[in-house]
Amino acid sequence: MKSDAWLHRSHWSMLATSLHQAGVRRLVLCPGSRSAPLTLSLVRSDRFDYAVSVDERSAGFVALGMALRHQEPVAVVCTSGTALLNLGPAVAEAFFQRIPLVVLSADRPLGSVGHQRGQVIHQNGVFGAHVQGSLCWVNQDNSTEALQASCDALQAILYTACYQKGPVHINVPFQEPLYDLPAALPKRALESDLSSQELLTIPTEFRNLPNDLKDAWNSALVRHQKIWLLAGMGTPDSELDRILEQLLEQNTACQLWREDLSNLRSGRRINEMAWNLALPEPPDLLISWGGPLVSKALGRCLALNPRLLHWRIDPRGDLIDTYHRLDGVWDMQPLRALQALLELPPPFSSDDVQGDDGMDDQPQHHLLEQQIQEKYKQLPYSDSWAMNALKPHLQGARVHLGNSSLVRKFLALPSIPGTPAFVHCNRGTSGIEGNVSTALGDALVSKGSEEVWLLNGDLATAYDAGAWLVEPRPLLRVVLFNNQGGDIFRQIPGSSTQAECETLFATPRPIHWESWCTGYGLPWRRVDSKESWEAGLAWLKAQEQSAVLEVSTLVEANREAERQLRPNQP
Repeated sequence: MKSDAWLHRSHWSMLATSLHQAGVRRLVLCPGSRSAPLTLSLVRSDRFDYAVSVDERSAGFVALGMALRHQEPVAVVCTSGTALLNLGPAVAEAFFQRIPLVVLSADRPLGSVGHQRGQVIHQNGVFGAHVQGSLCWVNQDNSTEALQASCDALQAILYTACYQKGPVHINVPFQEPLYDLPAALPKRALESDLSSQELLTIPTEFRNLPNDLKDAWNSALVRHQKIWLLAGMGTPDSELDRILEQLLEQNTACQLWREDLSNLRSGRRINEMAWNLALPEPPDLLISWGGPLVSKALGRCLALNPRLLHWRIDPRGDLIDTYHRLDGVWDMQPLRALQALLELPPPFSSDDVQGDDGMDDQPQHHLLEQQIQEKYKQLPYSDSWAMNALKPHLQGARVHLGNSSLVRKFLALPSIPGTPAFVHCNRGTSGIEGNVSTALGDALVSKGSEEVWLLNGDLATAYDAGAWLVEPRPLLRVVLFNNQGGDIFRQIPGSSTQAECETLFATPRPIHWESWCTGYGLPWRRVDSKESWEAGLAWLKAQEQSAVLEVSTLVEANREAERQLRPNQP
């Protein structure tokens, strides 16, 4: 029986060509019979690098990690049924992180749902609002018009993934036989398949600076009011750093604040510990962009100024009102928007410039940093002590962080000269899943050109065990903080005071990590004291394959470290 989708050979080559034109260079493939036509046609096109993942929940995050490096779309291919549902967490994370992820799912023939056939669910539109677009790609005949319509639909949804920076879902129903493709689809022959189609290009429209924002900017400058530029989670961008430095130099009333997850080099770090000791003076005008920030002290600071004006720069124009203080959104790429602010003529002559330079709290800031550094030196052996000892060794590396307590502890560390090349945490949804897989995906793209490290908790590592079923396996240095459960619940005032905290929330599990790592073919070593730290870290840095350094800490030692670092908190 012939398939009712892609009857013509041009359809097979169309998929590979369209993905390639959209900028897809990498695939994550999940095994399955129904998806065999997708898998074989893409692999035999000889156009893509690919990894193979047995676990779809992991595969989605591996693809996300691959896409992080260059912000290029990566496709993940899965079979029908519940396999597709397992991609849900990664799809949601990609949506909120704005990562271009292309989900290609195979399906049973249309009309199969509800007739007791294996691996059949409602696949069309299964991700709902968590994708930028969905397409059920079916061709009913071999006519030129049908082929062109299929091509146009495919190009349109791939364009959506690239331009709107988010996940899309392409669902393809197949009938058997599923393995009757030609032995190879010559790459050279594919070059002419879509010769009439232009390569996908991302438009660069410029949205004029909103008059209300322009007036607020000029008014703040004339009145010598404080202006904050607030950078959220993002990727390294040297051109954005250059523009920001010029903007700060030109407008001394401005301050740029950012967390390590912004991956900017200019401006000043938001250090949660320093802000808890002394909140800075809040701004009169806030201009923000980028992904989520972790700091809770930031929200408390902004609430201190009831006259605060807040404008957000957002290329999709989303009304993201994290602090319940949003006055407007400028739908523009941050780079171009900040360039436009830089090019605004000053609202006064140079002779009229008065007031301080907007950095009058700089000495206090440095004093607080020194106090924090001294506190870390006095800590007992704990998660925070180990992170502080590890940080100098991460310079120039790509660092992935586990969610909950670990990312908070890392962002609270004292500033040191030199920084990692990239710091990332899956803060789109802030879930526990996918940390290992995302880091492995990043390492797959790196191919050893940059060191990739993962700092992860014990439960999160066990939760993402399927990551180690990905092949090929790249070099990833894993620092596993075994703090005996979900340590964040021991810090939250609500859960930590409950008698059932350990059994219902922290949920420690007696995992024997040496055996666990051996089962996955991972070299393992444990450190459990300050005395064993240096040797353990040297061992991990010397490994030439993925390896795990277990940093075993005690619950009470971590609580004591928290009390020393944050004495005024519960």
